[in-house]
Amino acid sequence: MYDVAGNGMGLSYAAAAMPLGNGVAAVNVAALDYGTFDWRDENGNAGVAASTMDFLVGVSYGFANPRAMGRGWTGIGVEGIKEAVGDMLVAVNVGTIIPVKPRLTLGLAVLHMGMRDDEGFSLPAMAKAGASYLYSGSLRLALDVGYGLSEQQLWVAGGGELTPYSFLALRAGYKHFGADQGLTGVSGLSAGAGFRFGPVGVDYAYQPFGDLALSHRFALLYGLGPSDAEIQRKQWQEQLRTGVSTLGDAREPGSGALARRVPPAESAVRADGEYQTAVGLYSVGDYDGAWRRATAAVQAHPRHWQAWQMIGNCQYAKGDRAGAVTAYRQSLELNPENVELKAWVDQLTR
Repeated sequence: MYDVAGNGMGLSYAAAAMPLGNGVAAVNVAALDYGTFDWRDENGNAGVAASTMDFLVGVSYGFANPRAMGRGWTGIGVEGIKEAVGDMLVAVNVGTIIPVKPRLTLGLAVLHMGMRDDEGFSLPAMAKAGASYLYSGSLRLALDVGYGLSEQQLWVAGGGELTPYSFLALRAGYKHFGADQGLTGVSGLSAGAGFRFGPVGVDYAYQPFGDLALSHRFALLYGLGPSDAEIQRKQWQEQLRTGVSTLGDAREPGSGALARRVPPAESAVRADGEYQTAVGLYSVGDYDGAWRRATAAVQAHPRHWQAWQMIGNCQYAKGDRAGAVTAYRQSLELNPENVELKAWVDQLTR
């Protein structure tokens, strides 16, 4: 990622992550270039142009939360920053995300917690809490609240992401500070777009900082090898292509093999039609459309366990692993004898 921060400044950032053990390990590096400037000595004599730059290196590890926390994931990271005008600073970041419902996810984080250097400088430590709500298959809303522990300042930010097509995401947001930032002009607003073409992604973000600077941020993303979504889709492809519903075989949750079968009804027939459409959309990669159809199926008949499984497939394919696991578990409550799905959930939550 590269951020053209204005006034000759620029922020470069790179990160990579991969599965390791029972979690995921990552490394990230960043460089903040303040641009060039002319300097003078104590006698006022001009010197040559100079430049300053801050460097950051970080490592982190994420792992599944214990069952008592309601699933989700927790990560911890250590970062070292070498400032152009200071010493090396070391800090710790800790965060967790907890899926509350298939559409709602909460997050907590404490960032840049570290000691002060000999000059009294420290990183801007802060605490953050946020929520993400999938309003529909194509619109996600988010709300963040943060508090700067160093400067004791509160801020609130809200935004949304609209994905009208599987390859396009449109984003906008606004950040409000509790104290006056001393900026004139437009500030706090952000907007951008993202594009996905198989394993490749390109993102752009625009953010003005009043009369101080104007930020243009560009990011390039790439996934090495087949993605988890592609692997999972192949595992379920044969079952999904059949489009056969066994709604009549769904049992009452938790009652075992001797439970009574759910009798077919008009709502079940309508739900099955929505499910069949979802299967077709999923098979051609239209995960948003398939999610909407599968959601309509469970709205028509909440006990349609295949539709719940389809919702999980779509959420997983779109990168919402927490939501996928929640939907899969709902499907297993309705049909606990689905051993293939149970094995897949166990694999996702190890």
